[in-house]
Amino acid sequence: MARYQINGITRYMGVGSAFDFDLGQARERNSRLVQQKLADAVDPLLARQSERAAKQAVAAKAMIFAEATRRFLEQHGAKWDSRKHRAQWRSTLETYAEPIIGKLSVADIDVPLVLKVLEQPVEAARNYPAGPPWNARPETASRLRNRVENILDWATVAVPNGAVAKYGVSREIKRRALRQWEAAGLVVIERGSRKTRS
Repeated sequence: MARYQINGITRYMGVGSAFDFDLGQARERNSRLVQQKLADAVDPLLARQSERAAKQAVAAKAMIFAEATRRFLEQHGAKWDSRKHRAQWRSTLETYAEPIIGKLSVADIDVPLVLKVLEQPVEAARNYPAGPPWNARPETASRLRNRVENILDWATVAVPNGAVAKYGVSREIKRRALRQWEAAGLVVIERGSRKTRS
């Protein structure tokens, strides 16, 4: 354990386990990890935390959207009571999002890519017409937007460059959706508020 003082504050920093290093090695690590940084007027503990965060960010940036989806569903899927709900999450993301952004790094996903997912043409099926999901399947499009947003929000914790944090995907998507819903006659926008047509 290294004890040092910087800006009038006493701090403690571990320099390694006693099982891994003998006293001489611990003193050498103290000199290398703590004393040299203090001589440069750098807080060694903050420097180590920054290095760890940078390593985590580099590792997380390599995470692709499909991997982020898988990890998100592993973490959160157990909390959902319904197997059907878990299957719907996986299905909508595999069907609509992964073909476009599934192999991209989470850090590279920005507003235009998310909008490309949400505005891709879909074929007519069952009682739904063909066209962009916002017009053809508004409920599915809304859920897809929410799911992509949740995964990017979750990934933003690991990747400080997520589209939601960096570009405000959520606001832009909602703005475009409102414009499209208004054009389709589903919503009337009056003086900053919105009313649903019945």
